[in-house]
Amino acid sequence: MGQVPFHEQWEINAPLSLELRDALNQPYHYLAKGHQSYVFASEDGKHVIKCYRFPSHMRIFPWLNHPLSYHFNPGRRKIMDYNHEKLDLSFNSYKIAFEQLPSETGIEWIHLNRTACNYPNVHLIDQTGNHYHVPLDQLSCVMQKRFTLIFDALETMRAKNDREKILSVVSSLLHCIAERCREGIVDKDPVLGKNYGWDGTQVVYIDIGRFVRESKVKENFSPKEQAAQITPILVDWLQNYNEELLKIYNEMLNNLE
Repeated sequence: MGQVPFHEQWEINAPLSLELRDALNQPYHYLAKGHQSYVFASEDGKHVIKCYRFPSHMRIFPWLNHPLSYHFNPGRRKIMDYNHEKLDLSFNSYKIAFEQLPSETGIEWIHLNRTACNYPNVHLIDQTGNHYHVPLDQLSCVMQKRFTLIFDALETMRAKNDREKILSVVSSLLHCIAERCREGIVDKDPVLGKNYGWDGTQVVYIDIGRFVRESKVKENFSPKEQAAQITPILVDWLQNYNEELLKIYNEMLNNLE
């Protein structure tokens, strides 16, 4: 848990519904560690909670790790400044995802500032099997639907030779990228293989920590250009699978606006 001051810009109207409270009433098991967060998956496999990874100087009792060093060591000061900048970028990105791209990210709930709302505890189980009951009021986190990675979904469809379903993934991916561009949002980490998923009906962003608002994104970087930059790995996959599908993809890309 972090020990950071209240920030007005991180305040978000995100009530915790009865449905989400029910979804939180189960254990969440450690799933992964990313650059920005620890990820825990619900026992029913439907949700994930991403808890922000606060560096040592932002945690409770930071002096236990580096006594006074951030005040007197120039190198430590640079690290601290970098971590504050990363925190601000990440939290602003989470807010963008929740407010502007909820359908495209599957984000269900967001909690950035510490609160006193009497939210329930969440039951987290770490990678070594230790159990923690953490007050949500004290936790900076986002709750997101759990998705299948896009290429895992495509491989399942290829095994079934389901060309129609594959085309629906391709079409949805291009739509997802175009919609983000239309909203004036840049994705600073557009890695298709690990940051995009499939929810059964549409492509979604799994990684929601690198969004930045840019009012002139369409003028500076069109949806077609951005899609072409993100999808070379998909082009290779389609080329190895079916040349006809690759041709359809190219037509979809050329018609993207």
